[in-house]
Amino acid sequence: DASVHDRAIAELQISRRLNAPLASSMGRLFDAAAAVLGVHRGPQFEGQAAMELEAVAGHRAGRVLALPVDTAPEVWQLDPLPLLITLGERHRAGEDTVQLAADFHATILDATARLVATCCERFGLDTVALGGGVFQNARFASGLPTLIRAHGLRILQPRELGPNDGGVSFGQAAVAATLLAAEAGRPTSAGG
Repeated sequence: DASVHDRAIAELQISRRLNAPLASSMGRLFDAAAAVLGVHRGPQFEGQAAMELEAVAGHRAGRVLALPVDTAPEVWQLDPLPLLITLGERHRAGEDTVQLAADFHATILDATARLVATCCERFGLDTVALGGGVFQNARFASGLPTLIRAHGLRILQPRELGPNDGGVSFGQAAVAATLLAAEAGRPTSAGG
């Protein structure tokens, strides 16, 4: 059975930490959810599994499932393992994949908004900048700003550059240019 063989290989890679680095991106979480739900097992390009998961969810309303938000003093993170286990168990029990894909999106949106709101409250912030490849996902691009605004926070979103790596890289370059110019005592503009 191919799935038993694939699982054995994955378990071996994890136990030996071989080609199985830890990741913190939403992209890898979407890849994991797509695999758990059987949406896509072998993407041909970056983002394919996430795109297919979004397409499967369609416009179905999702239910918010349990997803712990850890705000320990030095590491703030979502713990997706309980969610992935729940999705896998429900998928295996025959629940509708469309509903489970929608539930995944709703849960990640809810947990992300809670984590952002907690961070802003703790550090006295009122503005949130949104960026990253996950904002290529229409549910995220529209849903997360709505949820964050409900916490009374202001949102900054990309308008002229994409929200993914290219826009993030441009922002990093602009910050670096500003810092270098400040060190040299020269004025600079963020765009050039």
